[in-house]
Amino acid sequence: MEERPEDQDARSRRTIAVADDQTGVESTYSISPLVTPGELRSQTEKAEALANNLETQFQPVTDTWVPTFIEMVDVALRPYLLTPAGEPELTNPD
Repeated sequence: MEERPEDQDARSRRTIAVADDQTGVESTYSISPLVTPGELRSQTEKAEALANNLETQFQPVTDTWVPTFIEMVDVALRPYLLTPAGEPELTNPD
């Protein structure tokens, strides 16, 4: 029986658990291994592969609509964020 690519990917992924600092609630995430062309032997090769991978993923935003959208959200939220918080309304549980 031939193995499907999605089975290989699922098997190579690693699950990690992360606890929220404030609530203590634990969440689990599945991460993929760093995929490189060939075997990495030295720590320098591993660091360079990771740096290249991150550089590929995190590129500057070049879409012209993104700054416009950010400005629209900023303008819409500004009055809300600048309004001082009032006294909380306390309710009687009875």
